[in-house]
Amino acid sequence: LRDGEDGTSGWRDTYLNCHGTDGPHPSRSPGNYGKQPSLELFMRHRGLLMQVDLTGIPPGAKVLAARLVLSRTTDGKPTKPNLFVAEPCTRQRAEEEANCYEYAAGKFWKAVSGTYHGEDADFLPLFLAYGPTGYPAASWDFTEAVKHWVEGMNANHGFFLYGDSGDYLRIHTRESAEEKKRPALLVAYVP
Repeated sequence: LRDGEDGTSGWRDTYLNCHGTDGPHPSRSPGNYGKQPSLELFMRHRGLLMQVDLTGIPPGAKVLAARLVLSRTTDGKPTKPNLFVAEPCTRQRAEEEANCYEYAAGKFWKAVSGTYHGEDADFLPLFLAYGPTGYPAASWDFTEAVKHWVEGMNANHGFFLYGDSGDYLRIHTRESAEEKKRPALLVAYVP
């Protein structure tokens, strides 16, 4: 599943800059980051919210395997051990409106950057996927993530992807002019 291939247009991405209280201030975040051809992928305070439309997978399907693939925009190879994780989001955000305070205009996260994990959490305290990045693409086993939404019947509001500071990278987004480098989710399933 990749935007532009076979009519697919189901990806959404939003960059959350929560580096300080001025995270969404125009001087730090000019315009909405959800419409950029590339975005930073780093730590929880400067992370990436992503969502892919899985409605093309028929109800009742058994997910056999899935892999998330993100292409780097730069040549920097990882030089240190690193770990990235994906947390499931519980809020239906608006790609063009989300920032570190709001998931949609006038709808606030329980805590800055959705870091509240108590009752009615913004993100579930669950890692759907984890692992190090790679080069020239970063990829993770996403089987359990896809099962969470398809077989587990959990609402798909996407996921927050972030790392431990061991690797800093920029990735191509769905708006990238290079279609083959846009985010991809490869899924094998039995209908």
